[in-house]
Amino acid sequence: MISFRFVESVDSDYQDFVFKNYYDELLVGRSRRCHLVLEDPDISPIHFKIFIENDNLLVATMSDEKMHINGKKFKGTKKLNLGDKVTFGANQIEIIEFKTLSFPSLDLEKLYEDAVNKSPELENIISLLERELLYLESKQNVQE
Repeated sequence: MISFRFVESVDSDYQDFVFKNYYDELLVGRSRRCHLVLEDPDISPIHFKIFIENDNLLVATMSDEKMHINGKKFKGTKKLNLGDKVTFGANQIEIIEFKTLSFPSLDLEKLYEDAVNKSPELENIISLLERELLYLESKQNVQE
């Protein structure tokens, strides 16, 4: 989980907004492919990513545009600490929390068997969903 507060933002809706993401990676930029999308002409479509690796919070630039951590310009990948302020374009965020979330492992095969045994028509529904997902994935691959 990655959590930060907007200190400054081009989007007034984000001013003093606390953003909490329950994944170990967060993409930030103008692109709709990002987890956090900002309409700032001074940032790239995918400007940077924040991610957790080996219980450390890291930030990696994904653009040639300027970024600063606590007022110091940086490029590449850098470790972040609680309280660090990351500035990009006309935005600034302050890191307020991060931790790796652990989820119990699931035995998907057993879940599938149990579901199908309880309701045999689920096997047909699951099969239809799998085919649809494969079709959509192949369609997206063609577009890229």
